[in-house]
Amino acid sequence: MEIRFVSIDAFRTALDNLLKVKKGVYASVPSEICNAFQNVSIEQIRQNRDMVLMDNESITIKLRLPDKKQRLSRADGYRLIYMVMKNAPVVGLLTVYPKLNPCC
Repeated sequence: MEIRFVSIDAFRTALDNLLKVKKGVYASVPSEICNAFQNVSIEQIRQNRDMVLMDNESITIKLRLPDKKQRLSRADGYRLIYMVMKNAPVVGLLTVYPKLNPCC
């Protein structure tokens, strides 16, 4: 079963703002997001323990991501908020932001 990833405008704006920060401080964000979902099943994506909200159709999850470029752990790296549908292999990326020094 292939997982479909979609994003909303708020996510794309947040990502663009991070990538515009000088000296490429947040340049690794896209690769960290891709790495988080690489080689995982939709069930693994749904069962993240940092669930924020669950309703009849979807689960909203806060995922902690490391910032390898700045040598920050998952606790200090980024937060990715995403929604995963319960009955379909669809993941919606909602927003992303750095845990330390929120810039955008």
